Amino acid sequence: MKNKPNSEIKRKMREAGVYQWEVAEEMGIHEVTLARLLRRPLDKENAERLTRAVDTVSRQKAAFN
Repeated sequence: MKNKPNSEIKRKMREAGVYQWEVAEEMGIHEVTLARLLRRPLDKENAERLTRAVDTVSRQKAAFN
C-alpha cells in the first residue's frame, strides 16, 4: 500500500495531540487551507514550516498541562 502524502507530519500531529486548526492558527492560515495543503506532497519549505508550527503548538499545550 502506497503512503499517503504527508503521512509523517499527520502522524506527528496525532502523537502530539495537536489539531489541524491549532496548527493552522499558529501558521496564520485558515484550517481549510491547511487541510488542502496536506492533500498533496509538501515542498521542503512548507514541510519545515508546518513541522515548526506543530512543535510550537505541542510545547504550548504541554506548558498549560
